[in-house]
Amino acid sequence: MIQIPKKHLKSIEYNGLSGRLLHLPSKKKKTIIFLGGLHASQERLYGITTWLNRYGEVYAPDLPGFGGMDSFYKIGLKPTADNYADYLHHFFAVHHLDKDLILVGNSLGFQFFTTMLSRYPSDKDKFSKAIGLVAFADADNFNLPRSKRIFLWFITTLGKTKLGGAFFRYIVFNRVGLFIMLRTFEKFKAKMKSEDAEHRKEILDMETHLWLVNDPRTHGATAKDMFKRNLTPLFPSPIDLGMVNIVTENDQYVDNKKVEKSFNRIFDSYSAYPLKLKVHAPSVIGDADEIDKMMPSQVKRLLSR
Repeated sequence: MIQIPKKHLKSIEYNGLSGRLLHLPSKKKKTIIFLGGLHASQERLYGITTWLNRYGEVYAPDLPGFGGMDSFYKIGLKPTADNYADYLHHFFAVHHLDKDLILVGNSLGFQFFTTMLSRYPSDKDKFSKAIGLVAFADADNFNLPRSKRIFLWFITTLGKTKLGGAFFRYIVFNRVGLFIMLRTFEKFKAKMKSEDAEHRKEILDMETHLWLVNDPRTHGATAKDMFKRNLTPLFPSPIDLGMVNIVTENDQYVDNKKVEKSFNRIFDSYSAYPLKLKVHAPSVIGDADEIDKMMPSQVKRLLSR
């Protein structure tokens, strides 16, 4: 299991919610904000945050309900995109992060960031660059067969309820249930079969960690909203900020042409560069060197400027 030095983790509070902030200092003058997506934690994202640290100082806050942070349900709120946008706006204000920032957002994290820009238009002036990592904007950006859509609708609808969340937390996503489920799944996943025993164990340990620290009810609610939320109607005209999206070619989840069309209606410029990767996301235990090998050279040059 990946261990993050304690000196890089700080406690953060938001209206009674407790979480963690990863802060990686740097002698370079750039300040990079990284926002994770679904099924994430500081440990899972440590490979990409340490890779970003090669280019500047990095701040990566937990999102409520993910990575072990308390969920919005604790304070009587729902995990809506608007509430996450308010949380991010508060985070930037409290930590005095207000100019020349580079935002890097992974999937759902970039959706929350874009929602923040619609709710707080002046916040765009804090950022010099906006970089998405497999980012999307609208419901039609997803490229899923009808059978999978129906299955995901059922699971997320159940998971977002109080009873369903408790069922997944205590019946499905306990250590015994996860041990059985993940090792059964391992037998059918081609990628896992190609790994050596030690590497497979590291991956399974990380997956177990992720299902234990992420709140199932938040997972269900945000995933359900993610598949139906449309951001382009929130922007009457493109905002004065350019966007770069790091995409995967032949992505099994999103239609990159539709993603481009959507983001061209939100940002005043849009460029997409493909990862050197055949699947939707890097390994859950990928380190900075692995991340570096798959990142587009255009993005590396952009971060170096």
